[in-house]
Amino acid sequence: MSIRTITPENRLAKALTERGGRTAEEMAVNARARLETLGEQLRASVEEHLAQIMAMQHEGDRAIRARSLELSHAALSIAEVAGAAGLRPLGEAARGLHAMLEGLLANGLWHAEATTLHIAALGLLSAPDAVGPADVDLVLARLQAMRAAIGVPE
Repeated sequence: MSIRTITPENRLAKALTERGGRTAEEMAVNARARLETLGEQLRASVEEHLAQIMAMQHEGDRAIRARSLELSHAALSIAEVAGAAGLRPLGEAARGLHAMLEGLLANGLWHAEATTLHIAALGLLSAPDAVGPADVDLVLARLQAMRAAIGVPE
């Protein structure tokens, strides 16, 4: 008994290239170039939302809790684009802050010290050369462990 392998023709690739379309490699190169162009805009967005969060840090626990929805939106805005802007650690810390604030908004779970610590970590992680690469991962791991310990769902 012989086995025959059949490889179907890639009609999509043929249609794209025959009609003046781009190859997958060309599209990937173009996407990377667009991402580099957008990188500056994404970093500016992260900086704007980070400044908003850091301003709240000095307002005290009551003000932070009262503005938790605004804080949650700012954290989510950072979390959504930080990775694409080359700011992965900020994105992860902001995602954790957002998860904690969602717990407050959905279930009334408020952890003042943990929230303040996440905000301080965002400030630390945003400072150039303030934390070495190994320490960045340690900070993020400890924030995640703290969230798990207080029952914040990821």
